[in-house]
Amino acid sequence: MRIALLSDGIYPYVIGGMQKHSYSLVRYLAKSGIDVDLYHFNEGEKDIGLLELFSDEEKTRIRSFIIPFPHSGNLPGHYLRESFEYSARVYAELQKQSPADFIYAKGFAAWYLLDQKRKGVELPPIGVNFHGYEMFQPAPSWKSLPGQYLLRAPVRFCIHHADHVFSYGGKITSLIQAEGVPDTKIIELPAGIDSDWLITEPERCQAPRRFIFVGRYERRKGIEELNLALKSRKEKPFE
Repeated sequence: MRIALLSDGIYPYVIGGMQKHSYSLVRYLAKSGIDVDLYHFNEGEKDIGLLELFSDEEKTRIRSFIIPFPHSGNLPGHYLRESFEYSARVYAELQKQSPADFIYAKGFAAWYLLDQKRKGVELPPIGVNFHGYEMFQPAPSWKSLPGQYLLRAPVRFCIHHADHVFSYGGKITSLIQAEGVPDTKIIELPAGIDSDWLITEPERCQAPRRFIFVGRYERRKGIEELNLALKSRKEKPFE
């Protein structure tokens, strides 16, 4: 089986949660014996052609296609214009390659493909994953409202014209359903972490514990509540 994975980047060449998930997805598909055509972008200085975080065995299953991400200035809506153009560039490269059995697209990476499929171009089944669906979540501040409204229409286009819509489950599925996507199109795949991140038998800590938050500073992630919880434990030892 061959899967075409479309993303605007993978870790460590582009940093972000979606990019880290794209890296893990490619890795575990390859480990499972599935051939992956990876269409992605490099914004760093590392040699993306090396794919150095993959094993030699995994690399035998991965074909890497580097797609330049366009930049159109800073006028309102530039991200959407750039994303549509990027998806068109992905489509152009994908058409040159042997067809995949399934297309898995992160964010807007399949936007142009879905438009072409709507117009009658024959393409494999396409599944899209928009991760947190922030554009349909309650706005953390009034400043974020314009950006949310701009994103809603193109996201609706993608999820309604895709053959499958991936969800992490829970409230994310509810948000997708609220936009009119039928349950038969929704595939729930909760995210996970590598098992080597887990300590099954932690040692008792005698010194004060230190906590690190890794992620985007965003009100909806509950960082303020986390700080309050940590402060409430200040005088109480952790077991």
